[in-house]
Amino acid sequence: MEPFGRLRSSTLAQEPGIGIGLPLTKSMVELHGGKLTLKSEVGIGTEVRLWFPPSRIAAAREMP
Repeated sequence: MEPFGRLRSSTLAQEPGIGIGLPLTKSMVELHGGKLTLKSEVGIGTEVRLWFPPSRIAAAREMP
C-alpha cells in the first residue's frame, strides 16, 4: 500500500501504471473515516473491502 509501489515478480508488473491507485483509494476512504482492507490468496483471487461509517453513508444518501 505504499505509493508508487509496483509488483516485481508477477506478470501484472508488466502492465502500465504508476502504482498509486490503491494507496490513493485507501487515503480517500480514510479521509471519510473509513477503512480499506485487502485479502489475497495466490491462485484464488483478491478481496477488497471498503468500510464507511454509517454517518458518511447517510450523508451521501441525502445529497441531490
